[in-house]
Amino acid sequence: MIKFTSDWISSTTFKGLWGILRRSPHLQSLYFRPGFKYYPENGIEELLYQMPSCFLTELTKISVKFRNGIGGPEELFMVGIFLKKVVASREMVILFPEDCVGEENLLESLSKFPKGSKKCRISLQSQPMGRDWKILWD
Repeated sequence: MIKFTSDWISSTTFKGLWGILRRSPHLQSLYFRPGFKYYPENGIEELLYQMPSCFLTELTKISVKFRNGIGGPEELFMVGIFLKKVVASREMVILFPEDCVGEENLLESLSKFPKGSKKCRISLQSQPMGRDWKILWD
């Protein structure tokens, strides 16, 4: 299994990530912890130019760890891009602290996003606020 795990993705680091994805045709899994904060000021053209080939063939699972159960517009924007453009996707996993509220609203919002893969399922998973969360959020 080929997997890429990343800490915080921001506007500054996003172009580097996209470059890595384009050079990883056999990438099967992406895991963002604690998520990403990226929303292009000039639309999504830069995201759609030279789409990574793994989006079409190999990338089947994407996991995103949200700080809040609802997720901000930047997080939801990127989840929407991945749902729409990763046609090989089988699973989108959203992780959030168990004490967050709004998971029903989050699932409803996510279900409205267009999907590139009819086989992709979205799952929400609450997790206890253990050591991992404290390190990431403190």
